[in-house]
Amino acid sequence: MADAAKLLGDSWTLLILRGVSYGVTRFDDLRCELGISSATLSNRIAKLVDLGLLEKRQYQVPNARARTEYVLSQSGRGFGTVLFAMMRWADTYLGKEASPLDLVDPETGKVLDIALVDDQGAITDWQKAVPLVHTK
Repeated sequence: MADAAKLLGDSWTLLILRGVSYGVTRFDDLRCELGISSATLSNRIAKLVDLGLLEKRQYQVPNARARTEYVLSQSGRGFGTVLFAMMRWADTYLGKEASPLDLVDPETGKVLDIALVDDQGAITDWQKAVPLVHTK
């Protein structure tokens, strides 16, 4: 957990990952959306590409040069669970308005939430869980 926090813990990095997960994949769009300087955004994107959370993909609009957009890698998509859990936690405990965003199942339209499940898929109360330390 400490390693993940050290690598990903600054707010710009989290906001970039959130933006890309919402479909904002182009540099200029991210810069405008986040109000971040070009230098800071460039630095954080390079870090996220190096860590394997973002991948570069070429795109080209008609009559323009090819450009790069940034999409979530498998690792980056996996981090979406962390982002959603942070959002739910903030909605519940920071005393601000609830997020205007819900995640929904695309097939059923049902609102999704965060839960821990056992290996059979049953929801588990994490506060009753006990740590299991694996030894070599």
